[in-house]
Amino acid sequence: MSQGLTHNQRVLAALIARSAIDKARAPEVQLPTPLEALSEAITAKACDVALLAAAGRTTDGRHREGLAQLERWRSVWTANR
Repeated sequence: MSQGLTHNQRVLAALIARSAIDKARAPEVQLPTPLEALSEAITAKACDVALLAAAGRTTDGRHREGLAQLERWRSVWTANR
């Protein structure tokens, strides 16, 4: 004979149902386009390079590599917009 659900099982079932309802009602997440993602990456890299320059590390390899990467990304962004 089945005794039905325990109190904890009913609470868990309600939580699972509520979570499913909330997920179904949530708006669909829009992923950025590749150009939007590239633009965000360019902004972040520019900040990184600026921080290195502010720290006086303009002769540092990381600074040079960052500038080179920025140039490549900006070139791709400009060519594709």
